[in-house]
Amino acid sequence: MNNKLNNFFLIFLLGFSLINAQNYHVIYTQKINFDNFNFENVNAKYYDLYVNNKESLYIENKELKDTIKLKKVDGEINLTKERTATQKLFYFNKNNTDFYINSYISNEDNYLVRDVFEHNWKIENETKMILNQKCQKASTSFRGRNYTAWFSTKIKYPFGPWKMNGLPGIILEVYDDQNFFKIDAVKISKDHFDFDDFVKNTNLNSSITMQEYKVKQNQKSEEILNQLRKTNPNIKLDKNCDTCNKSLEIF
Repeated sequence: MNNKLNNFFLIFLLGFSLINAQNYHVIYTQKINFDNFNFENVNAKYYDLYVNNKESLYIENKELKDTIKLKKVDGEINLTKERTATQKLFYFNKNNTDFYINSYISNEDNYLVRDVFEHNWKIENETKMILNQKCQKASTSFRGRNYTAWFSTKIKYPFGPWKMNGLPGIILEVYDDQNFFKIDAVKISKDHFDFDDFVKNTNLNSSITMQEYKVKQNQKSEEILNQLRKTNPNIKLDKNCDTCNKSLEIF
């Protein structure tokens, strides 16, 4: 009898651990409204989010990374493609506090940036359905913008797209209150991703801090400005102008 009970508990624990170790794959559309358009007219980029019970990777979709753009030609709508310059990725392991981001200043200046932050979420009672998942509303302020997120506790992983995480369920929608940034989940599936292989092939030790990256950004701006001054010595950069700095993160 004891052996049967022991076997039952072993099977139960094994099944429980397998459920909790499930890998999920979410496809998102991401829009950044640099030109103050209606979001309907902003081109979407596709991203994949891979998660397990301890890690997440949000990465620009290799197959869909050519943004589809609708353009009218002679009264007909044709499909054209705008190729993105560099694949973006955001890797996080909840066992340490660092976010790793593949960031680029130009096509020639690519860096793996190590970022550290923590969201202070306010969870609200409002709910809605997204992809047949009951989602709950949460809000936070992060680096100069106010965000609303919708998360599902059906998938109890504290991860989400971009730099959004820390809620008691996976985040399926994010947007800010100025119609500048919006992310929507379009598909959820169970799909294995080899995080060990990804970490093995990504030199995390080569990363630089966010502060170091900002210094390199400023240096690149000065370099470009100096090149322009060769043909126009009087050119100046007004860092405080309203339209100069349309960054997602306003430090």
